[in-house]
Amino acid sequence: MKAGLEDMKRELDQSDDTKKLLESIAARAFERKMGDLEVREMEEKSKKLRAEEAIKDRIDEKGREIGVFKKKVEELEIVA
Repeated sequence: MKAGLEDMKRELDQSDDTKKLLESIAARAFERKMGDLEVREMEEKSKKLRAEEAIKDRIDEKGREIGVFKKKVEELEIVA
């Protein structure tokens, strides 16, 4: 009878070890997925910032073009 109890205890200990191992594997997989999501999030933020910078550059360029055209209009008004 004692041997049966000891066998059951050993099986339970092995079961606990297996649970701990599975939990550890699941935790590592979760951490890996979280890392992947964080990387994607940073890439998306970076992409958004690059797009915003490109738009600001285009706005500045158009502003300079407007300034050039205003000067031309002023020159034409003086000549006319």
